[in-house]
Amino acid sequence: SKLLSQNAVLAKLNRFKSDMLAFASHELKTPLAVLRISLEMIRLEVALGEHVDLLDTAEQQTIQLSELISTLLDLRKLEEGRMEYNLQAVDIRELIDKVSEQMTPLARLKRQYIGINHTQAFILADREKLQQVLINLLSNACKYSPEDSRILIQTHRGPSDVLIGIIDEGPGIAEDKQPQLFRRYAQLQGEHNDDHFKGTGLGLVLCQELIFGMGGHIGVHSKPKRGSCFWVQIPQYRPEEVADERTLLTRSNS
Repeated sequence: SKLLSQNAVLAKLNRFKSDMLAFASHELKTPLAVLRISLEMIRLEVALGEHVDLLDTAEQQTIQLSELISTLLDLRKLEEGRMEYNLQAVDIRELIDKVSEQMTPLARLKRQYIGINHTQAFILADREKLQQVLINLLSNACKYSPEDSRILIQTHRGPSDVLIGIIDEGPGIAEDKQPQLFRRYAQLQGEHNDDHFKGTGLGLVLCQELIFGMGGHIGVHSKPKRGSCFWVQIPQYRPEEVADERTLLTRSNS
């Protein structure tokens, strides 16, 4: 009975922590939106020079904070079993083109080139959530790759699924450290990772949960000093194999 009482207290504290985190995240969204608009207005008035670099830095940090807040809110939905997936046929070529277009301005800041090796295929996925995952992976590739480097988005269609790989020329990750990437709050340290994946370690955790929720898989192949390939495996869309069309509309992770 004492153990049950302690467990009840711990559960209550955990719910309180989760509620406070969600409240703080919601409250931060509005001032951050105002800040981003203000920075955009300032950019219109600032001439070329040192101030533009400072403005770029401020905008990038604001974007990262906004992404962190969205990630925290999504993780809370996953914990509570409230995440829903709108599974539908997605043209992988069209989606990757859109993601590449969105991330090109970020790559240009470091004179990076984003290349695409296309495969024509339709997959069964939640378009918005898969786009969120690919943007996260591509953002990491840009962030941790050197200037004047090449980032490749490669797709391969298998018998029953499609493999999407994002290949960079970054510092790489030792094999024994790779499992940590998908654990909450993990930060890699070591000879080749002094500045690599510092932060909350939540982005890849969310990517993993979202991909699992769509019936897919996610992982990484990497070696120190030889770059990394983060990959996502998603089922192909095969309408003849879908017994009930209604299952495509909404699926909860509960």
